[in-house]
Amino acid sequence: MLYSNSKLSTYENCPWRYKLVYIDKIEKPEKQGIEAFMGSMVHDVLEKCHKDLIVAHRNTVDDLIRFYNIQWDKEWTDEIQIVRKQYKKEDYKNSGEKCIRDYFTRYAPFDKTRTIATEMMVNFPIDEEKKYLGTGFIDRLDISRDNTYEIHDYKTSRNLPTQEKADSDRQLGLYHIAVQTKWPDARDIKLIWHYLIFDKELLSSRTSGQVKQLKTEVMSLIDEIEEKTKELEEDSKGTAAQKIFPANETTLCDWCEFQGQCPKFRHSIIVEALPENEYLKEPGVKLVNKLADLSVKKGEIEAQVEEIEEEMGKIKEAIAAYADKNKLDTIEGKNCSASINRKNILKFPGKNEDGRQELESIIKKEDKWQEVSTLDNHALSRVVSSKSWPAKLLDKILSFGRKESKVEVRLKQMKDSEE
Repeated sequence: MLYSNSKLSTYENCPWRYKLVYIDKIEKPEKQGIEAFMGSMVHDVLEKCHKDLIVAHRNTVDDLIRFYNIQWDKEWTDEIQIVRKQYKKEDYKNSGEKCIRDYFTRYAPFDKTRTIATEMMVNFPIDEEKKYLGTGFIDRLDISRDNTYEIHDYKTSRNLPTQEKADSDRQLGLYHIAVQTKWPDARDIKLIWHYLIFDKELLSSRTSGQVKQLKTEVMSLIDEIEEKTKELEEDSKGTAAQKIFPANETTLCDWCEFQGQCPKFRHSIIVEALPENEYLKEPGVKLVNKLADLSVKKGEIEAQVEEIEEEMGKIKEAIAAYADKNKLDTIEGKNCSASINRKNILKFPGKNEDGRQELESIIKKEDKWQEVSTLDNHALSRVVSSKSWPAKLLDKILSFGRKESKVEVRLKQMKDSEE
């Protein structure tokens, strides 16, 4: 089976969407965001620009803008969605035109390299046994005068990635493998991204070691997908699909065409279409509203409990002080008594206290960290009390400890009151 970077990314971003598209093969609803539409129109223009150069026809910038406007008007439909309501159709169209003008200004007359192909489809093996197969479309492939192959990719994204992100990009890394497979003489390969909105070019390359690592990671991901797919096929009752391929809610969901088939959005879409009187009676809506009401009540009660506990703490301190002053262990009340228990406890540095890191280092060095991995006072105190660690290590641990007095006050029902 062929795997494109888009296919792999779909699985990583949302396994449920992957299932719908690549396993169930549900046809995508007629829904397209204006960002994708604008990007497609700009891609068409740049493809024309370089495709025409292959036959020695050089367009002017006005030629390209004219083509862009014709394509935009021809392909535009009212079904195209504008998610960011603060922007209008004209804003996106103008943004695309600016991308084209900036690109032309930067690279014209386009004579630094020779274009081999545009929108070139590539199918290629990822491993020597040809068990794992990759596929994709290279926006543009050029070759320079020094025989360096250049893989170009156009982006109209509003987000400019870091150089680090480019250096680890999987898509063009896979295209590197494709070019090297198709042209074994391609020893020098450049990966070039054109972030058109920013008029910014990012350049990267891959070493043989990085390519090997990429192949390993991609094959591992494909194995995971194949395993999940097999698991789904073996689910005879058809009840485990959401567990095997769970829906993942991200910022990309606003642009997803499958919200009507998504377990995270389907109910919302169903109830939004109901009249208000039916909406409030819908069983799911009623249950959620009831839970929300109880959650508010719980919050109010917890706030009261917090206030009560704070007041109880102050009273316990007062009882302890009274008991110390009068040398008492028990103080009587109307229906119950308060017993006072005095003891010394061993305290160690907390997470953000001085000496904590040094203490952790000592324990880890002696390979004892798993026994007190949370390094809480109870765990360490148990170890010290039981003397289960070597004496020298316990001495080091104890140097971090400090003894603190702790007074516990507990209420106890009086016998008369119980009756």
